[in-house]
Amino acid sequence: MTTTSTSSPHTARDLALKIEARLAAVRSRLRLLLMAEGVAVIVLAAVAAAFGSYVLDRGLTLAWSSRAAGLAIAAAGVGVLIWRMLLTRSWIELPDEELALLVERRHPGLAARLVSALQLGRSAPTGASAELVDAFSAEEGPTLLALNPVDDVAPGRALGWGGGGAAALLLAIGLASGYPDEATIWAQRNLMLRSDVLWPRATRFIVEGFTYACAGCEYVHAAFDAGERFPCHGCDAIVEVDPERTATTRRIPKGDDATLVIDAIGRFPPHARVLYEFEESGASGHAEVGAIVPGRYSHKLTGLTEPVTVWIDGGDADRIGPYRIEVEARPWIEELGVTITPPAYTGLGEDVREDPPGELAVPAGSRIALTGRASKRLRKAWVDITTTEAPKRLEATLGGEDGRSFSASFGVGEGVEVAIGAKDGWHLEPERVPRLRFDALPDTAPEVELAVQNVSDIVTAVAEFPLEVSGKDDYGLAGGVLAFTLAPPDEEVEPTTERVAFEEVVAGEKKFAATRTWSLAALAPEPGTFLSFQAEATDQRDIEGGPNTGRSQVFSVRVVTREEFLAAMLQRQQAEAREFEKIVAGEERLEALLAVIDPEGDDAAAADQPDPGALARSQMGLARRTGGVADRLERLVAEMHANGVADDFGGGEEEGEENRLDLLEKEVIAPLRALERRQLPGVSASLDRLAAGTGEHAESTRLLAEALGQMRKILTRMARHETLAEVITKLEALLRTEREVIRETEKVRKGTGLEPGGDGR
Repeated sequence: MTTTSTSSPHTARDLALKIEARLAAVRSRLRLLLMAEGVAVIVLAAVAAAFGSYVLDRGLTLAWSSRAAGLAIAAAGVGVLIWRMLLTRSWIELPDEELALLVERRHPGLAARLVSALQLGRSAPTGASAELVDAFSAEEGPTLLALNPVDDVAPGRALGWGGGGAAALLLAIGLASGYPDEATIWAQRNLMLRSDVLWPRATRFIVEGFTYACAGCEYVHAAFDAGERFPCHGCDAIVEVDPERTATTRRIPKGDDATLVIDAIGRFPPHARVLYEFEESGASGHAEVGAIVPGRYSHKLTGLTEPVTVWIDGGDADRIGPYRIEVEARPWIEELGVTITPPAYTGLGEDVREDPPGELAVPAGSRIALTGRASKRLRKAWVDITTTEAPKRLEATLGGEDGRSFSASFGVGEGVEVAIGAKDGWHLEPERVPRLRFDALPDTAPEVELAVQNVSDIVTAVAEFPLEVSGKDDYGLAGGVLAFTLAPPDEEVEPTTERVAFEEVVAGEKKFAATRTWSLAALAPEPGTFLSFQAEATDQRDIEGGPNTGRSQVFSVRVVTREEFLAAMLQRQQAEAREFEKIVAGEERLEALLAVIDPEGDDAAAADQPDPGALARSQMGLARRTGGVADRLERLVAEMHANGVADDFGGGEEEGEENRLDLLEKEVIAPLRALERRQLPGVSASLDRLAAGTGEHAESTRLLAEALGQMRKILTRMARHETLAEVITKLEALLRTEREVIRETEKVRKGTGLEPGGDGR
């Protein structure tokens, strides 16, 4: 039986080709998802490695070797992942049969028909088998071709890894963009493995008080940050601080303590650590230093006698240092000299003092030149000057080839205290500061004395009296004058002052003396005028403040009429007469007491009797009072002569009559002098002898009686010599007559028209 074969739309071969094409699409998608997954895993691993290295290096500041090892491990890990997740997967074969099995697992209802169709289409059977295969293909073809196996390849796992990788990559990019400095430093340190790039620290230490020496002139500056530019204070060159030489040296006086003051910037750790190593002894160690205040630490190295090097660390701060502390002997002032230059007007020469005492007296206005020499080269020297005003500092001038000498000068107007200070190149100062005191001897005004004789507080308009002037000055006089002021009785008229020079004053001489007889007649003062006068002298002081002027005592007198003057003299004469009456009464009491003394009485009677010694002392007191009366009467007579009234006491109309003032001197003043100098002292001496038991009572009685008799005679003469009263009476009559004549003359002038300035002459 012949079987006629009908053509099927899906032959076994065609169906197999179509299935292979669809499995090829599945294969491509699977490979793509595997590559994407591998890339995502590699990205995640790389980002994780980078973040891990960042955390470790940022927190621990890994050494170069650690960072290099970490980079190698990370690179190896990424390489392994590339091999396994990319290269190896790209080489895996995915046969159609395995892909068909994967599809059938996805669709259990196929029951191996997809694999069977693929295998039957490739085997090409013949005969009845071929018809069976074609029948199978025709029957199962529509069902198998209706499947889309590509849709069965789920991207879930690949999407998960891809999303994680993309998120990690975006996070890394975002962090790098947000913190570019951090990212750059990480890349430089962990990818480029640079050792010169450091992470910024949360804590940074700065050590105070260290210095930086200029490489050109070795001038030592205060500490500066690395890289800072500044003008050198020693040579004016622009200094750029070398990071290798930053502020690492300090010098202190040998044997002093060195205090390290450490400041923390940023985060403040609880402690700072100081590591130290001594240069000569080799001793080393470290100290944990607590904060004295937040962010500040202090550590003291006591009594340093050798150089020491220190380092500082703590917290996450980089170790800073080395800082070298050197010891240096302090400078001291080896030599000190003073040159005193007094003002030129004093005529004194320079006074040079080597190794001067602590206190010196100098003329005010002197210039002081200080010179000194230190034990080593100096950076600067100065003189601190203290006066009653605010203290001030005077910079000294340095000199000498070795830079050890200095000098300074200043003026002394008042007492000053000076302290000499200095600093060497390392800012070390002497332990003991030389101090000097200069006491300024002031140039006092000249001393002037004016002696005026025969003048009291009133004078007449024609008075003439002698003046004796003397003056002296420490350094020399420039001139001297008699200064006087006339104040008229009319208050509306201003007083006038005039000065008359003394020619006896020689410029430059230290003393002068002058004698003058001053006549008021040339001044023509009217009664009621007040006249005050004194002597003045100036010195040659030509510095600030000008010359000094010395002045004598001021004498003041009032000009009066002759009548007023004589009336005053009469009062004084009468006062002396009353005083002498009291003296006579005292002498009479002495006589009565002497009479009581019984020279023959016993001791009991003598105890109740007056003491002759006490009487002798009383007698001398009366003698002195008598001399006082004589003195005042002599001055009274001298004043009357000086004031031009002596002629009023002439002999009258009869020729040969003696002047009454001369009689007063002869009959009163001269006997008073005799009493003062001879008789009364003689009585006192006899009483002393009587008290001593070597004198005679009768002798003392006689001498006292003689003296008393003389005193009574003088008293009688004083009563008889009321010459002043007589003169005043005559003068008053004369003045009345003159006033009457003046009044009559005025009447005549008015009656005849002869007025002053009229037509009548």
